[in-house]
Amino acid sequence: MHDLVHDLAVSIVNERRQGNASKSLRSFRTSPPMLRALHYLDCCRTQLDGSAFAPARSLRVLDLSECSIQQLPDSIGKLKQLRYLNAPRIKDQMVPECITKLWNSIYLNLHQSSIVALPESNGELKSLRHFDLSYCSGIQQLPASFCNLSALIYLNLHGSSIAALPESIGELKNLRHFDLSCCSGIEKLPVSFSNLEKLAHLDLSYCYHLSGLSEWLGSLSRLEHLNLKYCRSIGDLTGELGGLTKLQYLNLARVPLDENLSWLPKVLVNLTKLSYLNLENCIDKAESVILLNYICKLSNLEHLDLYRNSHLYEIPEAISNLSKLHTLNLSFCTELERLPASIAKINSLKYLDVSDCSSLDMSTLPQCLTYFAVHASDGGCTSNICELEYEDPPFLNIKMLENVKSAEEAQRIKLVKKQRIEKLELAWTRGANEFVDGEKVLEQLAPPATVKIFSLQGYKSASFPSWMMDIATFLPRLESITLRGLPSCGKLPPLGQLPNLQVLHISQMDKIRKIDGELYGGTTNAFPKLGFLSLHCMEYLEEWNMATCVFPKLRGLSVKQCPMLRFKSGLPLSNTLYISGSDKVILSPLVDSGASSSAATNRLDVYCCDAPLDQWSLLRHLRGLKDLRIENCSNLTCSSADILHCLSSLETLSVTSCKRDDVALPEWLGDLTSLEVFKVSNCQGIRTLPESIHQLKCIKRLEINKCPELVQWCKSEENKTKLAHIKEIVRALPIYPL
Repeated sequence: MHDLVHDLAVSIVNERRQGNASKSLRSFRTSPPMLRALHYLDCCRTQLDGSAFAPARSLRVLDLSECSIQQLPDSIGKLKQLRYLNAPRIKDQMVPECITKLWNSIYLNLHQSSIVALPESNGELKSLRHFDLSYCSGIQQLPASFCNLSALIYLNLHGSSIAALPESIGELKNLRHFDLSCCSGIEKLPVSFSNLEKLAHLDLSYCYHLSGLSEWLGSLSRLEHLNLKYCRSIGDLTGELGGLTKLQYLNLARVPLDENLSWLPKVLVNLTKLSYLNLENCIDKAESVILLNYICKLSNLEHLDLYRNSHLYEIPEAISNLSKLHTLNLSFCTELERLPASIAKINSLKYLDVSDCSSLDMSTLPQCLTYFAVHASDGGCTSNICELEYEDPPFLNIKMLENVKSAEEAQRIKLVKKQRIEKLELAWTRGANEFVDGEKVLEQLAPPATVKIFSLQGYKSASFPSWMMDIATFLPRLESITLRGLPSCGKLPPLGQLPNLQVLHISQMDKIRKIDGELYGGTTNAFPKLGFLSLHCMEYLEEWNMATCVFPKLRGLSVKQCPMLRFKSGLPLSNTLYISGSDKVILSPLVDSGASSSAATNRLDVYCCDAPLDQWSLLRHLRGLKDLRIENCSNLTCSSADILHCLSSLETLSVTSCKRDDVALPEWLGDLTSLEVFKVSNCQGIRTLPESIHQLKCIKRLEINKCPELVQWCKSEENKTKLAHIKEIVRALPIYPL
């Protein structure tokens, strides 16, 4: 992609105009016909004028990424010279047909748009090389002409609702990068997929139901990057994977390999160029030693991820053969007892993660630059933290800070001057006694301004040092911050002032009772780039007061185990809400603020809620909700007409692991007239579908898993008639022969 943009930049005249999106180009003083590149800046509150681009016939580059785009104006079709169009987050469901007249376009980005279909004439964009449709969750199929995009090199369909690719997808013979991750509706790829012989990057992660890989995978001999994370039915791929000798990246995280793991070592023998291997949570105890010995022969391996393999109990001495290894993730390997002495011989090792390895003998750890355990020196009067004085690694995790003997020791390592550190973790051990008050130690461990990822865990003091209360000044580049297990802190730092913060995790802060302007930093424009926020295990948090113009780009909000929390004045504007074990959040009687999250939130996941559905007041404020997932909840009873009205836009409903043994799906299910997908999983108490099921005229897919009596009900001849209007009736794996 970078080469593509570079070539484009070279090809245009160096003449650029920044403008106000609410005005027509005719109002600009510069002659519009001479414009070559146009980028609207900070125009998220204004709408595009319908004739905005009509005069700019020579435009080559148009960047609307900072605009509020209700719909693309028809005048865009007159930009015959346009090569680059960046137009994410379009709110309208349709893309105008005129966009297919941009015959010279080579780059098109419609990321996170609300569109439900592409124009049928999409295939006329013969020059298009880069097409980004990621997070366009409304798109369910590609037009037949799509496979005419013969110049296409890069295609991103991440997070779309596509259930099947066109049979002629193999016509895209120049495709090199294909992202199908999180397309959970796809069960099989066309046989013609084997014709994509130039493909170098293929991401199929989170395609849970995808099978039949052996039909085409072996033909993709140029693959360098393959991600199969959470592909749960890939089967034995000995011959297919073993032939991908150019593979450098292989992700098999969460793939159920334990039943037939014997094929994987046979594959690894041939993957001599592999530099990245992820086997998260997929190694069986019986095969672990054999498999690891084969892994230790991969001489080019740089990154090895064995996260959450609870059956892994030893690492072979041969690990030292991995002379290029720089990252080793062993976190949550709870049965791992010790590390081999030979691991200290890997001079390239920079990042070693053994967090939550509860059985691990910490004395076997190498004093790795990235994982540094503080302990008392031989004399007992000082600690070993001073060994970090002359080190400046890119990642640094300092554990067991309770063993620091004086604040002067912490000051001596001059952490603030280490200009290579980008990721920093500081941790005190839970329950351990401190030699020095934590605040005094943390005051001397002010991070350098280069840090982008910061984690603070186990800190026991009641207040933060001055640098944390002015964190935006000290850490202006910070993109992710985690505050976990801080039991005594009663105030939060002004994190809302951080200009580049994208991810925020706060958990186990028992003294926090309220979230308000203190967290925002006293500004109405707080958290300008935050995309994900989690509040977990905040047992005494009672109140969250929203402010105006905060979280403008929030895509995900997770609230877990916050039993006392209620929203007071409104909801954060988030695309997705995850709520678990926090009933009062679900029951919050909010004051409707007009421009509420009803327009922003399209997915709600509710876990472990004991309150009946008709008391879920939160639903009244989510009128644009399209996807509702309910798991481990007790009561689906609902007779409230206004709550049912709030679900009128619902397209996907998933019910999983109901707690009761006598659950009856309510008759109101038939009132969800927009419902397209209905999933029931592990609810053995659900024995029948309601009579109103025939009212769901839009439903396309019924998915049943681990509900034996419900499956039998569906098989009866009488009930097959009631379900005749549903196109697909399946179980997650395998398909039920209904």
